[in-house]
Formats: sequence, C-alpha cells, structure tokens
Amino acid sequence: SGPRAECFTKATTFIMISIAGIFLFASIFVVFGVLNYTSWSSQLHMPRHFTQLLEITFICFLLYVMKQLAQVSVLPMPETFDCEWLTAMLREKGAMRYSNSINSITGEQQLTGGCHSAVRKMELSFREQSDWLPPAIVVKVLKWNKSFYERVCLAARAALPDRFETKEVCYLKSYSIEAKFYRDIGPEVHGIKIPRVYYNHNDKFNNEFGMIMEDITFRDNKEAVPITGQPLGFTFAETRRILSQLAHFHAWFWEHPDLLKYDVWSVAGYYTDTKRTIFKDKVEDHWSNVLQNLGSELNLTGMESFGARLYNNRKALNSVYKHSKLKTIVHGDYKISNIFLDRRTATQTKAKYSHHSDSVYVIDWQWVGLGIGAVDVAYYLATSTVLDTVQKSSMKKLVKLYHSILVEKGVKNYTFKEMWMDFRLAFVDFVVYVISCKWTAMMPSDFLSNQAQLKDGLHIRSLVHAKQ
Repeated sequence: SGPRAECFTKATTFIMISIAGIFLFASIFVVFGVLNYTSWSSQLHMPRHFTQLLEITFICFLLYVMKQLAQVSVLPMPETFDCEWLTAMLREKGAMRYSNSINSITGEQQLTGGCHSAVRKMELSFREQSDWLPPAIVVKVLKWNKSFYERVCLAARAALPDRFETKEVCYLKSYSIEAKFYRDIGPEVHGIKIPRVYYNHNDKFNNEFGMIMEDITFRDNKEAVPITGQPLGFTFAETRRILSQLAHFHAWFWEHPDLLKYDVWSVAGYYTDTKRTIFKDKVEDHWSNVLQNLGSELNLTGMESFGARLYNNRKALNSVYKHSKLKTIVHGDYKISNIFLDRRTATQTKAKYSHHSDSVYVIDWQWVGLGIGAVDVAYYLATSTVLDTVQKSSMKKLVKLYHSILVEKGVKNYTFKEMWMDFRLAFVDFVVYVISCKWTAMMPSDFLSNQAQLKDGLHIRSLVHAKQ
C-alpha cells in the first residue's frame, strides 16, 4: 500500500505498454508503406477505400494506446486517503518510523478557501505518539471528470501562447505550477517558510492534482494558537515582520542565475499583465456601476471621472510588468488568507516539528512567477492589514522598511524612488482589477456576506477598508 507500491505497479504497466507502443508504431510504418505502394496494392487486389479503412482503424487503435499511456504516465491519486495509505506515505517520506502507524483519523474538517479544489484538514492519532509527528495534515485535491477528447483539447490549448489561454487552461496551469513550485523551488526558499509537503500528485493531462502537507496551525497542549490576521487584518507590528521576511524571500531570488529556468508564470499573479485585460480595459464602464451601487457607502462624490483617468493611464500601469523589471520570484497572491504568523515568543516555543517562533508561513503558490517585489507588497497592504496601516504615511514607512532589507540582503541598482513608483503603480493596477472584476457587481450586502465567510481579502469584505 502507499505511493511506493503504486509506483512499482504503474511503472511496470507503463513499461509494458511502452514496449507494445513501439511495436505498434513499427507495424503502422510497415503496413502504411505496403498499402500506399501502388504496385503492391494492385497485386493484393485491395480496393482503395478498403486500404483507407485499414488506415483509419490503425489510427484509432493508436489513439486508444495513447489514451492508455496517458492514464498510466503519472501515479494514480487514491480515491480515499485512509489510515493504511497515509501510514505508508508518511513512512516513505521519513516523517514516521516504520514501527509506528496511524490508528485513526480522529477528525476531518472542510477548510474555507480553495476556489476550484477541495481542501480539508485531517487530525491523526498514532499508535506511538510523539511531538515530532504531525498532529494533523491538510489535503488539497482537484479532480475534473472530463472525457478523453476534452482532455486532449485542453492539452492542445495549453500548448498555445498565453494570450490564447482559456479560463480552464489557466486554472489547470496554476495547479501544475504550484505542484512544481513545492517540488523544485520550495527547497531553496529563504525568508518566509512553506509547509512541508508529503505527497505531491501532478497529472495535468488527466486533470488531477493532489497534495498532502503539514498543518501549520501551531499547537500548545493540543490547543490551536491564533496565527492568522483574521478577521480584521494584521497589525502594523505584524506587518513589519511579514514584509521583512517577504523582502528576504525576494532578495534571495533577485536576479537568481536560474530565474528564467523555473517553470512558473511568466508574470506572477492572477490579475497582472494580460490576464484580466478584457475586464480592465472596460474599467470606465465598471466604475459607473461602482458609483451607482456603492457610491454613497464609499463616499465617492466628485469622483465621476476617476474611471476615465484609470482607463487613460492603463498603459502606464502595465509598465510595472515590463520584462526588464521582472527580477525575482513573486508569490502573486500574498494576502491575509494565505499568510500564517506564529505569535508565540521564543520562550514559548518548544523544539516541535518544523515550526519556529517569529516565522511567517505562506501557502497557495498557484500564481507564483517572475515579477517585482512591489507587486506582492502592494497586494498585501491592500488586502490584509488593519485600517491604520492603510494610511499613506504608514504604507510609505513599511515600503521603506521592505526596501532597506532588500538592500541589506544584497539587492543593488534599485533605489527607493524606483521602489516607491513601482509600488504605487502596482497598487493602482490592483485597484483597477478590483473595480473591474469585484466591485462592479457588488452591493453593500455582499461585503457583509464576504466578511461572514472570511472570503478573500479585506478589499471585498470591509466597506471601511474599501473606502480608505
């Protein structure tokens, strides 16, 4: 049981079908050569339509074999994650001794978030308890049940340039990028921390993605320690810690020699560059909707021309995504629901598992890619902090802190003046996205509903933040 046993079974099957595929290709080559050679066809007295029928039959058979190869090219994701499978998986990953086992799954909780995937937390009970064992794991699964034809079409679209990507292709790509990030880039991450991943299933063709990672809810005496900024946002002091470690992360990858080799988004973020152009180009119309639906609550009197100004300056806003500026790895979705902060002091922290005090943990790396750090900073400040931190004077202090750490960690030829301009452009570009894709269809009651669900960031669940 477990991934290793599945690996052996699937590898054996894959080798056998691959050998059969080689013979099939050879047979097709020979048969096509015979059937298409005029003198041989006439000697065999084969009608032309009969040879064409044989060719079609061979092609259909070839497609069937390709389908079988696609199904076995990646290890299967189990239908259920039971105690036996999880025990084998944790043993293979070195997270648990082979003499130990999981007795039971004591609790299972569906987590909020995960727009397109199912995310749940599973609490584990072991035969031999230890502080080093994960008391809980988080399981993230995405599985689309599409026909073989639909999967082939999606794969074909995914091979086209970015401007031809459909919404489905974009989301599939995002999950594949996240899986590759944890596998290839995760071990190099400095500054911020990421959860340990035990199981990483990435089957883009068959539209299946699965991930099992440690639960980063810190525990003392089995009681969860608050580590999020929910529901009102991170404080100014906490934001200093969060941006300081973010700067360390960005500085580590700044002009990294392998930067262009990483399999990530060419421009990080789900709303950046050309990803939402079709909506952002109509920001003037969307602003009219905002004035009508939220004008009184947001006190927008006298701002009728704001939408036109944003539209006229959209090219300047896009300059923040110029290729020459893309110098580091950027998270792309750096907001309150993806950031976890250990609020314990060093004296409260035991040598448990992989958690440390003063740590900032970040999850959801689906939109990681190339960019400038100002995009993460602007997005975070617009979505994740208490109201006082959104003041311009406070933001400038925080941006200065972030920039000073970049310089301290070795970033050169990037002045604070340039940083501040990039930050302002990135901030306004995010506002354009929010107007065009969020506020345009929202009513005041939607903010209250989003707040109750702790949905997304504070920009769509707090009218006071939106007004600021």
